[in-house]
Amino acid sequence: MNDIIKLDIKDGIAIVKMEDRQGKNTFTKDFVNGITEVFNIIRNNQDVRVVILTGYDNYFSCGASKEFLLQLQE
Repeated sequence: MNDIIKLDIKDGIAIVKMEDRQGKNTFTKDFVNGITEVFNIIRNNQDVRVVILTGYDNYFSCGASKEFLLQLQE
């Protein structure tokens, strides 16, 4: 995991916190890598029954960054 995406699992509940304060939860390479890693961990944990996905303050997600979208075309 990275500092942008945080995971806490307790009693079968996975809480995923998206906290890219600098990028305002824009889908950058680091953001997508972090969220992918976290959901791979969740997928491999048989105890998880519920996933709660949160942002921070007033930000949930601001979509993909221009740089990230251009990278997908390469």
